[in-house]
Order: sequence, then structure tokens, then C-alpha cells
Amino acid sequence: MKGQLIRAIHIEASRLSTAGRMIREDQLEKMDELSLRALLSTLRDAQSAIDREKRVFRPFPGGPRIRM
Repeated sequence: MKGQLIRAIHIEASRLSTAGRMIREDQLEKMDELSLRALLSTLRDAQSAIDREKRVFRPFPGGPRIRM
């Protein structure tokens, strides 16, 4: 189970940033399972916030934000 979490964290981190590829698996292996789940949840929340902002635009500067 821990191996699957580490693999998922590595994938999510590399999607967010090129710096995420530098996460070392040996450092993740030292963490307990609860911390790994929290980290994975945080990465997924960040990705969903980025995706949500990609669907938002402003029709003019200072105007309301409109979601598509």
C-alpha cells in the first residue's frame, strides 16, 4: 500500500511542476502512511485548484470572474 502511495505522489508532483520530479522516493519511504495520504491529498487539491482556475476568465480587466 505504501508503495502505491509513493508512486501516486511522485506522479502528482511531477504533473504540478518539473521540480516535483526531484522528489526522492527514499525520503518518501521514511514517512508514515498517514503523512503520505495527507501529502497526496494536498497535491490533488492543488491540481484541482489549478484546473479550476484554467476554466475561469475575466471579460475585461477588473471585471467579474466567469467560470466556463
